[in-house]
Amino acid sequence: MKRGLIIGLVVALAAFASVGVVVANNSSPDTYDIHLIVAHDPAPPYYMQAMKHFADTVEAETNGHVRVQILTGRQYGTIEMATLRNALSEGKFEMSATTVASLGYIDKDFWVFELPYMFDNYEQVARTIDGPIGQRLMDQLPAHGLRGLAYTYSGGFKVVCSSHKAYTSPSDFVGTTILTHDPVNIATFQSMGANVRSGIYRESKALMAQNKIQASEMTLTRYKEYGLKCKYVTEFDHSFFLTTLLINDKFYQKLPAAYREVVAKAAKETAMEERARTVQEIQTITKEITAKGVHVVAVTPAQKERFRQATRSAYDKTRNLFTPGLVAEIRANRVAASTK
Repeated sequence: MKRGLIIGLVVALAAFASVGVVVANNSSPDTYDIHLIVAHDPAPPYYMQAMKHFADTVEAETNGHVRVQILTGRQYGTIEMATLRNALSEGKFEMSATTVASLGYIDKDFWVFELPYMFDNYEQVARTIDGPIGQRLMDQLPAHGLRGLAYTYSGGFKVVCSSHKAYTSPSDFVGTTILTHDPVNIATFQSMGANVRSGIYRESKALMAQNKIQASEMTLTRYKEYGLKCKYVTEFDHSFFLTTLLINDKFYQKLPAAYREVVAKAAKETAMEERARTVQEIQTITKEITAKGVHVVAVTPAQKERFRQATRSAYDKTRNLFTPGLVAEIRANRVAASTK
């Protein structure tokens, strides 16, 4: 498991208070209400604490003129990513914390982060999402009624969990039915001979119990959230799970310039806090499940290289999804990050 460098992000935590489910606009001409819908199901405490830090910061730095109410997807009334994304775009609420993968359904370039072995470590990811590439992708969102404020990790590098075996060789996937999603991940596992069932992470527990799947791709944070009890968790590290803080673009443009600056700055600070917490949480979960007898298996560099070679066809199969040159640009950026 990669150990990202955590730099000086110490924040006083406050307990996340449950809030009501009604979304209403009570804004006055000089007061603005933001309903922030967190699309996680369930939402991990560390993530909600980071969102509360965002809310507290915005309210404090605008002297209460921008008020933030945090709701989970269930409290809002749905946990479906597409429904929440579309509702945000339509202005039915003001902000959302949702997955980058779900943005791929409105702009396929966002699926580039799902490509196998695009990144080797957290530093390469951060260099990409915090630099011109990540910003350029965000700049494509206003055409869809959205504005991206910041990228969050919310899970980090993905794993494969199973009660059948650890997956340490491409041949281990032959004939395995694995749960995953979106065209890139589907192509990745099909390239190794797996049978793919398309679905969402929270379906994993029930499908495994019914023996409809033998493995599921996810993150360690999702493994804990969904209460899975697999015998094996393979740190496959093939792609990276990202989320974003999004705001309805029309609402953002309506805010006074000073308030827009506060919201944007607070979002970036919150993202940095959340990323550090994610890395810490992964380390904690690894220790917890290992103590309970789960075999957490990290693939070796040699094994990872075999996976890298075996999944190269996924790049060819998904080439037409992305803006020409985007994959090569990220690869070049990754090399630059590795030399620093």
